[in-house]
Amino acid sequence: MSKIGDEVGISGGSEVLAKDANIADRLNSNVGGEVPLGLPAPNYNVPEGFTVKINSSGQATVSGPRGGEYLSTGYYSSDGKLIYKDKSGSYHTLDGGRNSVNAPPNYDSVPIHHICTNKCNVGANGQTAWSKEFQRFFDGSDLNINNATENLVAVAGHRGPHPQAYHQYVYGRLDQATEGLVPNTEAYKEAVTQTLNMIKTEAAIPGSPVNKWLTKR
Repeated sequence: MSKIGDEVGISGGSEVLAKDANIADRLNSNVGGEVPLGLPAPNYNVPEGFTVKINSSGQATVSGPRGGEYLSTGYYSSDGKLIYKDKSGSYHTLDGGRNSVNAPPNYDSVPIHHICTNKCNVGANGQTAWSKEFQRFFDGSDLNINNATENLVAVAGHRGPHPQAYHQYVYGRLDQATEGLVPNTEAYKEAVTQTLNMIKTEAAIPGSPVNKWLTKR
């Protein structure tokens, strides 16, 4: 099978701390009361001869050896396989071979979510202006917070705005991953992109703590 993405475990622990005092003061030491899931970075398992391209939207397009194209929907089958939509409007899973499935319930299009928000530039009522805080990770990685593929993921049932606990969680994960690293180096960029990829996986899994924050379920 062809594969994109490396399997990287997520360390457990319910406390997410930031070293910057102005952020740490706002962090709840038990963010959401949940332990991060030990999940792999995003993997698109497709049959031999198929190729995967990650779009700027954060969705994946899979091309078949005979010219067929399949767009990831962000929905999963009952056995946990990602569902794709082809150009004719039919739905399939590709993990382990191409298999037709029913359309996901209420599927029209899957909202695209920014892992690090690009819409919170002004703090209100004592809240943090999170976009400004996240920007340092993108400056240090030579990435654009608005349209970098690394910061985008399709999340079925996405509903905003998101709770402070979600932004605290993302900031804490990035802060931990880059601690002691020099910005604008390969090591720094790799730490940021791997962390974003791991959070993407959590975001796309229904029922995970991150997915619940993003869908308000």
